Amino acid sequence: MKVNAMGASTHFAGVQRKWRNFWLMSVAILSASAGSTLCASTHDEEDAYQRVLASRSWRTFSQQVSKNYVRPIKAGELEAKCKASISGLSSQDHTSLIERCIRAALKGLDSTSVYLNAAEWRAQRGDTPGKSAGIGLEMRAHSGDDGLIEIVSPIKGAPGEKAGLRAGDLIVSIDGMSTSSLSLAQSVNALRGEIGTRTTLQVRRSGANEPLQLTVTREPIKAATVKSAKLLSPGVGYFRLLQFQDRTRNEVLADVARLEADNAGPLQSLVLDLRDSPGGLLSATVGLTALFVQPGSVIVRVSGQHAGARRVYRAVAGDYASVTSVHADEPTRPSLLSLRLVVLVNAKTGAGAEASAKALQELRKATVLGQPSAGLASIETILPLDFGTALKLTTGAMSSPKGTSWQGRGVEPDVLVNAGAREGEFGSIPADVNLMAAIARLRSP
Repeated sequence: MKVNAMGASTHFAGVQRKWRNFWLMSVAILSASAGSTLCASTHDEEDAYQRVLASRSWRTFSQQVSKNYVRPIKAGELEAKCKASISGLSSQDHTSLIERCIRAALKGLDSTSVYLNAAEWRAQRGDTPGKSAGIGLEMRAHSGDDGLIEIVSPIKGAPGEKAGLRAGDLIVSIDGMSTSSLSLAQSVNALRGEIGTRTTLQVRRSGANEPLQLTVTREPIKAATVKSAKLLSPGVGYFRLLQFQDRTRNEVLADVARLEADNAGPLQSLVLDLRDSPGGLLSATVGLTALFVQPGSVIVRVSGQHAGARRVYRAVAGDYASVTSVHADEPTRPSLLSLRLVVLVNAKTGAGAEASAKALQELRKATVLGQPSAGLASIETILPLDFGTALKLTTGAMSSPKGTSWQGRGVEPDVLVNAGAREGEFGSIPADVNLMAAIARLRSP
């Protein structure tokens, strides 16, 4: 019995050793296999990464950024973002990997530099076949982490405004496509289409419990840059500027002439409403601001890495004439230089609109009233890339006539006023507390 028992025990121990050896061998084989797979995967990723870096598209992109970005690019800075972005995605096609790398590299620089693929660049230029109409919205990427699109301002009289869309609304989806998965350019393109076609938007609105769903019919859009120009009272004018574009100065001059005719004499004071204005062309900003300051005054300073980006813009025709040809040679009108001026700003006043407000404030030509502005002092330039693509790159940084930057901090109002609005009307202008405060300021001694 002992022998048998010992024999059985010995046999069992032998079986255990065999299974243990088999298990160890299996683990070793599996580990070696996993190691081989990992090595192969790592090799594939490295190969994909090197092919991206060797591509003509990446080389052109890298050269444009290194040469033109607002600050010097550190060695390996763009490449590191590229490599991280394609980790585990080496099986994607080469073109997709290049685009992914470029977008990741730009995202690592700042929030305003973006890549425009061929379709996005066509949409940006407005020459997409079959997309001649829209719904008339000024939009921007929402500052939150939700990736949504924010309506800065509906264009007056355009389909979007008629359908009930408002400034501050967040577009959640366009015809069922979530805007969180679309770039700003893609969202703009999605809203365009043939005249008479419809688009359905899901919108998140502050104060509303549920998202709103609105269907809008597309129409040809011709946007004025001056949304409103009216007399508030005898001698007191009001201008609401949507954006600064090549025709803004001319529109303002024409509206001033009309208001002076209605007033039967020159204006004594003016409210310049820049709330919700995202800015626009820098030269247009200079041209508009030059109407209210002494000729030759510094309006904005621009710094940048590239020598061509560094410049001081003054109230002289040469600094804005290229986009305001109709009135480029007309001297600044004395009636505008002597105006009492109040500029309204809020948290959505950005970039060029901030530059104008800050210049008028520092040059003591206006009282700035409202809430601190958005704090956007960067300048973006469209640079062409290969194969019909383009790059919107931050190439400069603006500062005030005295060299003060408002990037990240905004323009601080001289008079801080609550952002809330009152019910009622003042003439045909919504009587919000900011406007009422501006009128009171102009009436004070």
